[in-house]
Amino acid sequence: MASAARQGGVPSRTRLANIPQRAIDKAAKFLKKMILFDEDDEEIRGNLRHVRTAVQEALEHNPKLKDHLANKDEFLDNVEESKNLSNH
Repeated sequence: MASAARQGGVPSRTRLANIPQRAIDKAAKFLKKMILFDEDDEEIRGNLRHVRTAVQEALEHNPKLKDHLANKDEFLDNVEESKNLSNH
């Protein structure tokens, strides 16, 4: 129940990863330009390669996360799997 309330409210300020704020801000700025509020799912999926790159660049600042990030092919497989699940 608490997680559902958090989704619609103010984001948590608890840092779960050691990523510089500057890297997070850079990724967020880019993502706001790439994913527009009026896009449908297909348009958003078309931008996911760019989204992955921006997020990966930010997450790579944390050495503990770097080795656990999906590579490009794994990411795209996950996107395709998600697309297939949402179509059922």
